[in-house]
Amino acid sequence: MLTVRSRSQELFIDTFLLAWDSDVVDTIKSLDADLESLFCLAPCRPGQGNGWTTRKIQEIWAVAPATEGESDVLFVDSDGQEYSGMFFEPVMGATRRELIARAS
Repeated sequence: MLTVRSRSQELFIDTFLLAWDSDVVDTIKSLDADLESLFCLAPCRPGQGNGWTTRKIQEIWAVAPATEGESDVLFVDSDGQEYSGMFFEPVMGATRRELIARAS
């Protein structure tokens, strides 16, 4: 769940429900707005039970992935942990290229 605050109309806040990490990046880049908050919900990683896991994201980065086929989006949660992909896989060896947004 992505919440942004308009730069042109200070009291204008929008909230979006998005499915993919790339949708989050595209939405933020297309708006004249600042990241207010990003709360991510994902299925548990295989072998870690059924259900869902959540993360409060503080930063979103475009990255050069270390391995072909990995996501080129990096989420940094409120604890400083880095995650990527559908199951919030820990990130290994990705190179940060561009800060997309930082939560206020």
